[in-house]
Amino acid sequence: MYTQTDNAALLQTAAFVGIWGILFLMAWTARVANWVWDNGLPVARASRGPVFYAAALLLALLGGGAWLAFAAPARAEVPVATVVSSSQQLLNSVPSDALGRLLAGTATAQDNALLHTGMATLSDEMLAQSARAAQAGARIIVWPEGSLLLSPADEAAFQGRAAELARNNGVYLVTAYAVLHQGAKHENKAIVFDPRGAQALEYAKHNLVPFAEDSVFERGAGLIPTLDTPYGRLAVVICHDQDHHEFIAQAGRQGVDLLLIPTGDWKTIDQAHQRLGMMRAVEQGVTVVRATRGGLSAVIDPQGRVLASMDRGDVYFDRTPVEPALPNDVSTMFGSAPASGMPTLYRTTGDAFAWLCVAGLAGFVAAALRRRQARAAVPAVV
Repeated sequence: MYTQTDNAALLQTAAFVGIWGILFLMAWTARVANWVWDNGLPVARASRGPVFYAAALLLALLGGGAWLAFAAPARAEVPVATVVSSSQQLLNSVPSDALGRLLAGTATAQDNALLHTGMATLSDEMLAQSARAAQAGARIIVWPEGSLLLSPADEAAFQGRAAELARNNGVYLVTAYAVLHQGAKHENKAIVFDPRGAQALEYAKHNLVPFAEDSVFERGAGLIPTLDTPYGRLAVVICHDQDHHEFIAQAGRQGVDLLLIPTGDWKTIDQAHQRLGMMRAVEQGVTVVRATRGGLSAVIDPQGRVLASMDRGDVYFDRTPVEPALPNDVSTMFGSAPASGMPTLYRTTGDAFAWLCVAGLAGFVAAALRRRQARAAVPAVV
């Protein structure tokens, strides 16, 4: 179903019945194609099934087109920016053997010293670029997942600098970083600093990637916190969280306007992961701002339009560089994000359509079994 995000009209089906409506139409298309293959044309030979299919598809496309034309997002917008380091830049900040021990929780004093030095340089660049983005007009600035790897001893000092930047520039600064612990699971978190310099929101990643993150990071509580601002109601989730439609439904139920998603990707999945963000935006009627290291940053409106994007997919999953090489430094994407969400039917009904399909399937199976039993009960005529 995520392959259909380029079809803007069909994509709007998700605002009414979620991904299940698109999946239903895709499966029905295959069924009708098989029917035509078996029975051939002309249309005059068509059964009611293909006719109903054509009517349903036409209704979805016309309805989606009307939703796009007559239910556009509110015109009020907020200037946003994503400040993104390259994956190579992050990986090169600490020697690979030291990084391995840091992630394993067996770091030496020298490893921690190397981490401190490398992250001091990278945090200087991230904060300086964020200040420039604020001076250029951005009011909300978002960093990607794991922008920095910090020791517990260095976290407080970094937070103080981030708070000062937000206060001095009157911006909402969304920092995302990991805190590496010795002998315990690490933290993968995001903190929002408001224009007063206060820590206004903190979120720990809940949907950890199986076999890659769940044994390394502490799982967050699974509640999406919100923050009311002059630019609408904000919420933050991290990377793989957006892949779970039932999890992001919390944002819709809470009336979120802007969903900010610090993300860490690699080249092989960047397009697919952006499509997931587009679907979540349409389902819940929210503006999505994805700040992505190693992939596609984007501003996506509540109808799935990509309003701004930046490609920094500089490595593959195995850390092999992508050719041609992308900038090995901190980059900034600017965009204007719709500052108010849109109510959607799916926000209210959730997966009701999917469960209705399950109930319908159960009903058809039961009816078929009853017919079979009835035929078996009829005595044979000799």
